[in-house]
Amino acid sequence: MKTLLINPGETTGEGRAYGPLTSPHMVLAYLAAYLKARGEDVKIIEMPTYKMSHEDVFEAIKHYAPDVVGLTVRSFNIKSAYKIAVGVKKLSKNIQVVMGGSHATALPEHTLEECADIDAVVMAYGEETLYEIVTRVSKGYKEQKAFYEDVMGVTYRNGGGYIGNGDRPVIADLDALPFPDYGMYDLNKFGKMYFSDTGRFEREFSIFASRGCPFKCIFCMPHGGPGISRNRTTRSPENIVAEMEMNMEKFGAKTFNFNDSTFGINRKWVKEFCELLRKRGLHKKVHWSFETRADLASEELFIDTKEAGCNWVFAGFESGAKSVLEGMRKGITKEDIKKYIANARAAKVPYISASFVVGLPYENRQTCLETRELVRELELDSVGVNIAAVYPGTELFSMVDQGVGGIQWLPGARMNWDIYDRTRAHVRVNDLGPDDIEREANELRKVALRSAAKRNYFKQLRKSAMYFLYYCHADRPKLFHHIKQGIKNLLTAGI
Repeated sequence: MKTLLINPGETTGEGRAYGPLTSPHMVLAYLAAYLKARGEDVKIIEMPTYKMSHEDVFEAIKHYAPDVVGLTVRSFNIKSAYKIAVGVKKLSKNIQVVMGGSHATALPEHTLEECADIDAVVMAYGEETLYEIVTRVSKGYKEQKAFYEDVMGVTYRNGGGYIGNGDRPVIADLDALPFPDYGMYDLNKFGKMYFSDTGRFEREFSIFASRGCPFKCIFCMPHGGPGISRNRTTRSPENIVAEMEMNMEKFGAKTFNFNDSTFGINRKWVKEFCELLRKRGLHKKVHWSFETRADLASEELFIDTKEAGCNWVFAGFESGAKSVLEGMRKGITKEDIKKYIANARAAKVPYISASFVVGLPYENRQTCLETRELVRELELDSVGVNIAAVYPGTELFSMVDQGVGGIQWLPGARMNWDIYDRTRAHVRVNDLGPDDIEREANELRKVALRSAAKRNYFKQLRKSAMYFLYYCHADRPKLFHHIKQGIKNLLTAGI
């Protein structure tokens, strides 16, 4: 019994804009590890990172001859996944095509309707669900619908309609999950991250301490979509440190990035984790990063984590305008943001970065100016500036449908998956048309670059030069993309 898991990709869309992953896709890594631990034959294809065409994928399928093909999808790569599903069924009608990921979870019936060659959608976290499907396929059920009948967490075809089996309960004991086996990947094909404090490019290993998030930001769907519990479950510090040590021993890992939606909610847990890293001496052997909220980041949190090896902190600030911050229901204020930065600097965190989004509800020309002023004042080491992407399954999607906060779809944009690249606007909001939103995003990037250089000009210059040389050697398509998208901003910013 063979299962092939695929992260689809195209030469367009968000994946193209951001280039190859710097760490294996965590969803596939956990699914594969879960199946492998139960004796299943499983392989993984990271299509964009391995720079494989659809024809390459089909050749790999012919060679491997899987019984089940699983695809993980977001809105930007759903069209690529559809193309793979069609190709798989042309090769063999007997191969079961199962799709999961945030996009399919948010729109299970719509996904099945858009592509007739998908047999079923797995919703939310899929380890137990996929294993149950694979087990049924291996037993050779006579009727295809029996592969999915009564399997919790699945929506599947039934004649001319669809049946949803309801949500599968979340896995309560995350320590029971096997560690991802990065030996299943060609790690040399993944990108590397540059760290200013070490002056080196290093391979980054993703890791997570928890699943779920209790907060209710309108643009986020970390819980799997409508009907999925907002429960947050956490691994033990001992379990996480064991995974870090394993990756250090097997792959020479030195850098870890926590992919939690929100790190640091439980301060007692953080203290125990940091104490364990120091006790094992790992704080001198590895460095790590995490994302947290502005209202959770005390000076004590930053001191504890820095002393335990953390060298990079990140937060989603999103806006510098009160009306936009309140409209996104994130529950943070401009004062929280300023306190976050003050606490991080008091703790002497080596690298502080954040993200901002242009084009959310209640945005207008004045709020954009307020955000620019805040970014100018903060002088962050780096800033990610994104154009609002309206993903299905989020509250933001419904808000655009209703015109809340002055936000509206552009003609032909709703459910148009071709435009999900986060470089173009697919909404208008108040006095900002799509061109205005894109222009404001570029202006904010300029301000961010100037303010970072103002704080440490030579540090930023070295970083830019190092990335230029790295991309020349390792990823020229990504270099050309960034030159095309950003050279005007870099020159204007004087860097």
